[in-house]
Amino acid sequence: MSELILPYAIQANTSFIIIQGLFLQLAWIIIFFFTLRRLVYLLLPRLSNVGRAVALYGKYDRVKAEIESELCHEVRFTTGNIIITKSWLVNIHKLYPVIISLDKIVWIYADAKHIDLKGIPVRKLHYLSVKTSLKKSYRVMMGDKVELEDVASNLVEQYPYIVSGFHRQIRSMWKKNPDALIANIFSRK
Repeated sequence: MSELILPYAIQANTSFIIIQGLFLQLAWIIIFFFTLRRLVYLLLPRLSNVGRAVALYGKYDRVKAEIESELCHEVRFTTGNIIITKSWLVNIHKLYPVIISLDKIVWIYADAKHIDLKGIPVRKLHYLSVKTSLKKSYRVMMGDKVELEDVASNLVEQYPYIVSGFHRQIRSMWKKNPDALIANIFSRK
């Protein structure tokens, strides 16, 4: 009798090993594609998120050279991972790098994101929300609130036409008709 049950028992015990092996293979496939994607971004930086952001402002090579020369010679303000040059705002962040032309900034305001772990507040991420004339929104991550206020005040000093602060009327205008808001703000230049 045990000879009849034995093959089924072996099969039942090995099915867990087979499933575990499938999960391991799936994990290796995900790691492979993530590594391949990073390798492509290293070899062809134009395809990365930062490369596409730089390409919004003109030819990639020209804009990249302009940003690099300003980072070497014309830095006006630095704090934490934020560098403001003569005409660029550069956020050097591991997960969310941002490059924005200062001429295109329309509206900035401070915001925060609360991170909870099972209902317990763990951390508060401060960021500067930046709206541009290209109808794009960026989150420039900051270390703390003081750093955020320093960057916002520096931007408003450098470009006084930039609207700063969160207002519900401006948000509704941005959602309904961003072109009218952009034209209104740039008319104050």
